[in-house]
Amino acid sequence: MKAFIFQPSFGAGVILNSFMEGFVYQTGVEDVDKLLQRGGISGMFTVITLVILVFSLSEILQRTVVISVILGKMGSFVDTQAKLILTTIFSCFLTNMLSASQYVAIMIPGEMFRSAYEGLNISKRVLSRTLEDAGTITTFVIPWSSGAIFASGVLGVSTLAYLPYAFFALLSPLIAAIYALTGFAIFKEDEEDEE
Repeated sequence: MKAFIFQPSFGAGVILNSFMEGFVYQTGVEDVDKLLQRGGISGMFTVITLVILVFSLSEILQRTVVISVILGKMGSFVDTQAKLILTTIFSCFLTNMLSASQYVAIMIPGEMFRSAYEGLNISKRVLSRTLEDAGTITTFVIPWSSGAIFASGVLGVSTLAYLPYAFFALLSPLIAAIYALTGFAIFKEDEEDEE
């Protein structure tokens, strides 16, 4: 819409074509031309199709309660705060691998372990942080997940090609595990009530 208003010199045909096929403009500088000659719906069709398939698979796994059964078995031996947080980290990563969706990877473990966090008097902030560290962030390192498919499509490289440089995605679960083992920044629920 903005192109129709602010760039009327291109014309409706060019604007609609760039929407489908991507924008093409020659500046004479090869690197700039590569940046400008990308986009369009057809360029992202493979990524969009894979994301739709990933969400379909995750919905099937969620509705058939496959993931909940697996996580329920894992949660049965949790009796300390370190075990609970480490189990949450592993559950998020496993759910991310099975469902290929970061949303499912934070929703299901979050619901499954919320009462265990309350039972051990661990703050909901710790649960939220752990879900983020292990569920949301790790989606970019699992090649078949929606986040990794999107990142690969945008960057134009495979997940394994950018994996060694994904420091945040690799270090976040590790730091969460260190917090769990040392007890550092593991806030208690009753401490929040006093604030």
